[in-house]
Amino acid sequence: MATTRFHIDHLAFPSFGAAETHRFYTEVLGLHLKFAASGTSREWGDRRYLMMAFGGRGLEIHFFELEGVKRPKSDGLPKDMRHVALSIRSHEKVAAWQRRLESHGVDYWTEDHGGEPSVYFSDPNGHILEINGHVTELEAGDAEGALAVVRRWDTRSRRARAK
Repeated sequence: MATTRFHIDHLAFPSFGAAETHRFYTEVLGLHLKFAASGTSREWGDRRYLMMAFGGRGLEIHFFELEGVKRPKSDGLPKDMRHVALSIRSHEKVAAWQRRLESHGVDYWTEDHGGEPSVYFSDPNGHILEINGHVTELEAGDAEGALAVVRRWDTRSRRARAK
């Protein structure tokens, strides 16, 4: 079977404050508000919603605010386990982004992934973003070797659950 070729059309996340979300994605990240719509959704319990779409240079992120929905409590996962990574393919530009985040009062932390710098930060909704300077492409690699790693992990996990 041939590999299916997909590209990501957009990412979608909840918003818990439209004004803060708009400010963050336009002023801090420099994206454009591409469109917004509001109405009532039968699929979402006949509640009012707001949808905002931000984008720029091949990136489109949609945010949905739904009447009556509150920010969920933490589920205990590490805060950076779920994140969106944005690559700018330049170590120098990562440093420039650190300065930009500082100028906007955005807290961040850095990680070094084998000499490739990354900056992590949260948007106003609690979604974690990463800006990385990866200048090297990941290669296709050894599919069989990767599958062996997954199978070993799965075998150990099943044994641990059985105890």
